[in-house]
Amino acid sequence: MEVHFTPEQEEQIAHVAKHAGKRPELFVKLAVLGLLQLESASQNASSGSVLAKMRALRASLRPDAEGWTTHDYVREGRR
Repeated sequence: MEVHFTPEQEEQIAHVAKHAGKRPELFVKLAVLGLLQLESASQNASSGSVLAKMRALRASLRPDAEGWTTHDYVREGRR
């Protein structure tokens, strides 16, 4: 398979690949394979993994300074 990039895109890929310590060809191959893995994982995700993602998201959120919950904001009409 051949993939064609503009000269500007090739330059940008070469720059990023150099910082990653990889040859541009290997960098592109690894990037595409990584995207394929993500896509495959996304398609095969079970409800358990979605729940784990939601829990991780909730854990990363900071509590409201006033201690209000989302329900409080909706009830009081505050945004």
